[in-house]
Amino acid sequence: MSLTVIGIDNGIHGGIAALDENGIGRVWKMPLEPCGKRVDTKAIWRIILSFFPKTIIAIELLPDHMDSAATMRSFAMNYGIIYAAAKLSGLRVVEVPCGTRLDGWQRRLLGRQPKGGNKTAAEALARKLWPDYKFPTKRPKGKALHDGIVDACLIAYDTLQTELAK
Repeated sequence: MSLTVIGIDNGIHGGIAALDENGIGRVWKMPLEPCGKRVDTKAIWRIILSFFPKTIIAIELLPDHMDSAATMRSFAMNYGIIYAAAKLSGLRVVEVPCGTRLDGWQRRLLGRQPKGGNKTAAEALARKLWPDYKFPTKRPKGKALHDGIVDACLIAYDTLQTELAK
């Protein structure tokens, strides 16, 4: 049985991706409650429980600061909900340092990018790693990829590579 990693970008525009050695298995836009401001705990729980026991859940940690206190509070609430659902599943949970930190997944995978360049670099890397995968777009007929799903895939990829190297 191969190892599966569920990568989670925990923002309200984030995503969830299941990845194993064969590539991307499945992706989801972050499920939200009807108010649209909090993640849907039950939906996340159902996603997590749909995986085999040999699964690691990789959750991106919160950044050290954000532009506003309200945004930081929203991220913290969502992180807590996701972390609780993950821990209650009994699966192993790995907290992945946020992308822009020196030890973060973006720094490891993308290197140092100019201000505002991380999304472009992440999309390019995702297309290189999985050239045949059709990533969802932000809008039904749009061209811009859903960056929360791209990030979730790369969080899972970074964690999978780390685990396979052990």
